[in-house]
Amino acid sequence: PADPGFPDQWYFRNTGQAGGFEGHDLSACAAWDITQGTSTAIIAVIDDGFQLDHPDLAANIHSNSLEGIPGIDGDGNGYTNDFRGWDFAGDDNNPSPGAGDNHGTAVAGVALAAADNGAGIAGLANRCGLLPVRIPVSGMYDSDWVEAIDYAASAADVISVSTYITPMDWPWDPVQEALSRALVMGRGGKGCVIVTALGDDGVFRRYTSDLAASPQVIPVSGTSNFDRRSRAADYGPSMDLVCPSSGGVGIYTTDRAGSRGYNTNRTVAGGDYAYLEGTSLSAPMAAAAAALVIAEHPSWTGLEVRRILEASCDRIDAAACSYGVSDRNDRY
Repeated sequence: PADPGFPDQWYFRNTGQAGGFEGHDLSACAAWDITQGTSTAIIAVIDDGFQLDHPDLAANIHSNSLEGIPGIDGDGNGYTNDFRGWDFAGDDNNPSPGAGDNHGTAVAGVALAAADNGAGIAGLANRCGLLPVRIPVSGMYDSDWVEAIDYAASAADVISVSTYITPMDWPWDPVQEALSRALVMGRGGKGCVIVTALGDDGVFRRYTSDLAASPQVIPVSGTSNFDRRSRAADYGPSMDLVCPSSGGVGIYTTDRAGSRGYNTNRTVAGGDYAYLEGTSLSAPMAAAAAALVIAEHPSWTGLEVRRILEASCDRIDAAACSYGVSDRNDRY
């Protein structure tokens, strides 16, 4: 892509930026030779809010063509005039950020920033559609999560979650039930692909008692530009796969415009973009990869897409961490 920030996107094309290992990346350019996605392949990003007019996101925000008359629920889904997603905090059709909400804009850019538009960066699924679903990190109830997941599953092919999800309330958990519905009944019965960020505590996770590690989702952890586990990335048996996160350099992605974003120095080039770290940026990369597969194979079930993602992973760092007879290891 001709986007001016693309040379800084080592996670898509590693040319040795910040001393990293050349070629150790997501092979995005090879994928783009096949497809850059299509607007009919939609990723619902559930996060704390989205700058809808960001120059690198606006073109790819999914537009609900069934909503045309103000005050009328055109598609009958219970969300009046959800032209561009929904805000489950304010219960309205404006999923823009609140005062301190910077996370969603950054997460969305990794997956869905427009390519070849003369601005910033390119997302991995840069021609797919973004369904913005706002649900702030704190102050929300299980019922809010249930509604948000059900809403996302009704309109999107892939669901990406990089925010904290409440621990399970055994023996029955309503949020897990919502994930199960998305997994089985989403995409008109073909099933959604659900991707979550595993976490950034840097610990070996033996437990699977939170929804970020539940069997319905693809838990994603992080690697560096040296193809090693990122220092802060969680790992262990609950993890499915890894995508770039941080190392000698962070992930260059979209940031809120103005003074409220992560990069508050607006006098330097790239003020609407920032370097960030964490598995929050890894998960949307996996979600975008799933969306590219769906764009190319729209009839495939969510389970088929998930199996393709798992089967096509590189076995990295095998000399230090054996993959064994199961062809996996708990570090990656």
